[in-house]
Amino acid sequence: MRKNGVRFHDLIASGNVVCGLKPNDNFGAITELSKRLVQNNAGLDLKKVTDAVIEREKLFPTVIAPGLAVPHARIEGLDGLLVAIGTSRDGINFNVPKNPPVKVIILVLTPKDNPGLHLKLLSAIAEDFSDSSLTEKLSLRESPADVIQALKDSHKKEIPEHLTAADVMRTDTITLSEADTLSKAIEILATKGIHDIPVIDEEKDIRGVISLEDILRLSLPEHILWMDDLSPILDFQPFAELLRNEKGTKITDFMRDDWTAVEDSIPAIQVAKIFLMKEARQILVTRKSKFVGTVSISEFIRKFFWE
Repeated sequence: MRKNGVRFHDLIASGNVVCGLKPNDNFGAITELSKRLVQNNAGLDLKKVTDAVIEREKLFPTVIAPGLAVPHARIEGLDGLLVAIGTSRDGINFNVPKNPPVKVIILVLTPKDNPGLHLKLLSAIAEDFSDSSLTEKLSLRESPADVIQALKDSHKKEIPEHLTAADVMRTDTITLSEADTLSKAIEILATKGIHDIPVIDEEKDIRGVISLEDILRLSLPEHILWMDDLSPILDFQPFAELLRNEKGTKITDFMRDDWTAVEDSIPAIQVAKIFLMKEARQILVTRKSKFVGTVSISEFIRKFFWE
C-alpha cells in the first residue's frame, strides 16, 4: 500500500466500524472487533487474532489517551494493515487506574515482519486525536459513515513514508531545572526507574544531563577509584558525606554537558545508528533546538521488536 498522501481515515472500511459496542469490558470489546475483521477478511483465524491481541493487552494496556485505546498485534502471515473501530457512549473498562472509561477503540493488526507499520499508523492516530474532543464526538456517532466522516473532518497528518525521531520519542520525559538540588535528582533516579535525567531551562534549552553514574562519581571521585586498598571507606563514608550535603548541592555542580541530541525530523533509522555509534543509552530530541522529548535504547527496542 502506498503511504504517500494516505491518512488514517482512508484505511477505515465502513464494514469494520461498530457503533455502540455491546461488551462493557476490554477483552469482550476486542473480541467483537476481531470478529468483525475476521468476517470481512478471508483467511484470518479468529482465535489466533483474539489471543494475540488480548495477550498483548494483558502485558501492557493500550490506552494512549483519555477515552482512547489502540489494542494491536503483529500477525504472522498477514499481507497488510487491518483496522477496526468500535465506539461506546458509556465507555468500556480497560482496567487502567485513574483513566476514564474508553469510548473509542481502534484495533490494529499488522504483519509480523513489518515492525514500522504500526508505529507509522500510531503516529497518524496520535496527531488526529491530539484534539481530545474527537473521542467524545466519535462515541456519539450512530453509523459507520458518520464515524468515518468525523475522522475525515478532523484529519491532520498523513501516514509518514518513514518514521522519524518524533514518531519514536517520549514527550512525557521527567526533567530537572538548574535550580534543583542533588536531593531531588536522587529521589527521581531511585523511584522512577530511569537512568538519565535531562536538565532543561525555562526556554526549553538543554543545559545538561544527570545519570546514575554521576551520583556514584560524586561519592567516589577519580582519585579514590585508583586506590587498591579501599579499607578506609568500607563503611561508605563518602556516601554519608554526600547525603549530608544533598539538599545544598545544586544540579549545576555536577551535571554533565556531553549529551547526545538530534532534531525530531531525522529518520528513526538514524537514531538506531547513533545508539550504536555513540554507545548512547538515551538520545535527547529537539525541535528548532528546543527540547521536546527523549528516546531511550530500551524503549526503541521495545517499540520496534515487541509492541
